[in-house]
Amino acid sequence: MRLGGIAAILLAVAGCAEGDAGTEPDSDGDADADTDADTDADSDVDTDTGPEPCDEGLFRCDDGCVDTSTDPENCGTCNNSCGGGRACVDGDCLCPEPLLDCGDVNCTDTTSSPGHCGDCATRCPDGALCTDSVCGCGVGTEDCGAAGCIDTGVDDRTNCGGCGVTCLDTEWCRAGACVSGSGDACVVAADCPPACSCTRGRCRC
Repeated sequence: MRLGGIAAILLAVAGCAEGDAGTEPDSDGDADADTDADTDADSDVDTDTGPEPCDEGLFRCDDGCVDTSTDPENCGTCNNSCGGGRACVDGDCLCPEPLLDCGDVNCTDTTSSPGHCGDCATRCPDGALCTDSVCGCGVGTEDCGAAGCIDTGVDDRTNCGGCGVTCLDTEWCRAGACVSGSGDACVVAADCPPACSCTRGRCRC
């Protein structure tokens, strides 16, 4: 009886041990959950590494790849705009032939520019035209040297009817001819030739 009782007690203890073992928490469960969470978190990380690299010979300017040797808006370097009709050639802003770069905003056609006639340094006289790279006065005007191109048929007392023809101080230039101003109607002296006065509404010379 004593041995049988001991055996029964041992069997009961063993059964309890097995029961406890069956209800013991799964230590691997927490590890599996952590691993899944880490995997999900990693999958949400931004993998954007920036814009794609440019092809050989191109450079990134703002949002695009450009050839800075030929792009007139990014000539030689980003955001260097040529402007003024200039082209980008090997990274330099140059005026296309036959135009020249005379330092103005735009490229210059020296065959027709009065300010740069024939070359950048030649300026035509005032009022003159540049035709086929040669300065010349327009129709109805004469080349009066330093005075420029003058219409000698208008009221110009110093070039009346021709270059250098100066009227007397008592005369006007009327339609290319010097005429006396005496007796002309006036309000003030400025209405009369230089040597005349305005008296009672008439020029007195």
